[in-house]
Amino acid sequence: MAKRPLTVALVFVFPAAALFAQAVTAPAAKDTVKACPDYATEVQRDRMDMDRRTDLGYRIYNGLPTVSNEQPPSYLLNPTFSGGLFTATTAPTAGPTPTYSAANITLLDSAYPGADPHGNKFGALFPIDADKYKYFAVRIYLQPDIEGWPQSKLLWSKETMYQTALTPNGGLTISNLFPAYNNWAIHIIDIPALGILALPGYRNDPWAGRVDSLRFDPIVFRDKEIRIDWIRIVEGGPAYERTITWGGFPGNVDIFLDNDASAANGNLGQLARNVAGTSRTFLAGALAAGNYYIAVAPTGTANFVYSAGFYAVTEQPIVDFTKPTAAGSDEDYVSAVWGDPWDMANPQDVERTDNVENGRFVPLNVQDLNGNPFNNATVFHGTAAPPSPGNVGDPIVRFIHFWPPTLRGAMRPIDTSKYHNLVFSMGLGGPSSPNDGSIARVVWKVDSETAENVAKAFIVRHAGDRWVRQTFVRDLRKIELEAGASSPSHSGWTGMVDSFRIDPHEFSDLRAFFFDDVKITADWTADASFLATWTLDDADGAPAVSLYYDTNDSGFDGTLIAANLAAGATSHNWDTSAVPAGSYWLYAIVNDGLNSNRAYSGGPVVIRHAAGGTPAIAVSRSVLNFGAVPGGPLTEAQKVVVSNSGTGTLNWTAAAAPWVRVTPGSG
Repeated sequence: MAKRPLTVALVFVFPAAALFAQAVTAPAAKDTVKACPDYATEVQRDRMDMDRRTDLGYRIYNGLPTVSNEQPPSYLLNPTFSGGLFTATTAPTAGPTPTYSAANITLLDSAYPGADPHGNKFGALFPIDADKYKYFAVRIYLQPDIEGWPQSKLLWSKETMYQTALTPNGGLTISNLFPAYNNWAIHIIDIPALGILALPGYRNDPWAGRVDSLRFDPIVFRDKEIRIDWIRIVEGGPAYERTITWGGFPGNVDIFLDNDASAANGNLGQLARNVAGTSRTFLAGALAAGNYYIAVAPTGTANFVYSAGFYAVTEQPIVDFTKPTAAGSDEDYVSAVWGDPWDMANPQDVERTDNVENGRFVPLNVQDLNGNPFNNATVFHGTAAPPSPGNVGDPIVRFIHFWPPTLRGAMRPIDTSKYHNLVFSMGLGGPSSPNDGSIARVVWKVDSETAENVAKAFIVRHAGDRWVRQTFVRDLRKIELEAGASSPSHSGWTGMVDSFRIDPHEFSDLRAFFFDDVKITADWTADASFLATWTLDDADGAPAVSLYYDTNDSGFDGTLIAANLAAGATSHNWDTSAVPAGSYWLYAIVNDGLNSNRAYSGGPVVIRHAAGGTPAIAVSRSVLNFGAVPGGPLTEAQKVVVSNSGTGTLNWTAAAAPWVRVTPGSG
């Protein structure tokens, strides 16, 4: 029997990867991404790029309850800014587990009820428009092993974080939790979509309207290192979104960002985990400026496949005026009137002190809030006197005073119609604790009154291991006074001021303090021209500035001065010859071809034209009446204010009958 041929059917099974090569198909080439408008860049005009201490709130230094009585503690040990990174270690906290930490990072400090917010980056001065800035983006490193459940959260307030009689609507809202990853990660969180975690003692205010504080709690584990590279709170929208695509992977994937196409030297961090499908849309414009390749790996592996192209995220420029500013002009009262600035270089710079021991003028090594050193700064240094009955220390430093009548305040008081911009730098010894006395007060007296005006307190930031110099800038015409009897007078900054003092702190212990430069300045003035100056910050190149003037400092609805100045220009000589006399604020709009930003000047320019205003001496009174009773009372000394009714500088002298004494006799 003939054999039939044998036929064999062979079945070959190929892995899916052999049929479809794993690939990241987008971005396939360089893709330029417009930067999302960023809160810190637009409102604070200072990115949260961790290159300075003030990129985060000062409450990060609260540390443990044993360090400061200020609440809440941050439970952060050794907070440090170095090389563009913020680094700290989480401290143990009494809680549900032995490994628990309530570590928290303040991004925007809440103001203190009843205090003046100036001199700090408080949300009362720099509120977040939560209807615009809806996304929280951060590049963060968390020391392993911290994973297991979502534990990161955001907390915010709308009328300070404190609930008090003054702020019944205050208090914090807490968000729902989102995942924390080991090692480096990049989170882009839709805050409204994240939702609110309802817990006893917290509010339920949605992310909307005006937000005046923001806090980030990244993990709940003690003894873990935290590093933050940058934080952005941004506006979203399709123009800033990109879609990553990939194929050939057998299941879900993890997505990472990298600044090159090599896995050998690590990556920038995980963007997403356990993603199904073949695409993912994300808010690429929320990233800090830079180039970003996409690396995709099967979930839980390090088998990275890189994109051929990258997202080139651009930078939003920053423009900030250096003239004019809120500090006013370079003409200050004491320099102009007495020819001797309050630079704390000689004993004449402080007219009198009360409750101060060992007050002296000395060189001191200090640093500003960002750590920039000012070595051998000449300062007035003293210590609060020991408390006594009716006195809790309360050191007082008087820069002018009205008694005796030979003092500067009596002889030549401050003309408040001209000098009103207060600028002063100071520091306190020991750790910062506003609850205990880290507050300074400005107090003055109008010469026609006997009672003093007492302004609301400034919050002073300081540290126990170094001298920190903090600068305060405040328009004294707008400063708020303490309510009721807490300010004996409520006349405000008006008329002629013959007594001006600053109380450096309200601690009950013998705290040391220092004052550096103190000024009360006039506004900038111009007749035919004014040189405006500003700084630019844009890593993408040299943006162009358009300059405008306005009758106020809001709305950006003023009059064009010059359009599209030469790229990179940081000054312009404004022709004011045809501008009507008045006070004007400048603003600048900066554009680099893709991104833009804008900012008002911190203070005005006062236009005064010489035509029809020839300089002339003016006096406040034309008649003085004197009387005396033999062996009895005499008429008290009377004051005449001598002023210049035009522009320019005039010299004057005063003469009187032999039985009348005039002080000073010239000026």
